[in-house]
Amino acid sequence: MTITKISEYERDLIDLLQEECGEAVQAGSKAIRFGWNSVNPYLRPEEQKPNFELLEDELGDILAVQQFLVATGAISAERIAARAEWKRLKLIEKGYV
Repeated sequence: MTITKISEYERDLIDLLQEECGEAVQAGSKAIRFGWNSVNPYLRPEEQKPNFELLEDELGDILAVQQFLVATGAISAERIAARAEWKRLKLIEKGYV
């Protein structure tokens, strides 16, 4: 196995990916704790978003970073799609969805 150095740009993208994943976890946790349509009561009304929108935003941010990583050639969009399909079938097979 050949070890390939990660470029500074790729490192920045992985840092962003980790940050966005953490924010998605937080949004999911808030949805579980307070419900899909709950909003942060400490924000001004024009800044409030329901938890489902916060989760959608964070998942979109993850997909955006994924696209940049794919563009570097470091990861494969085809392999990601194949893995997503594999996971979808496993979840169905195990009765989780």
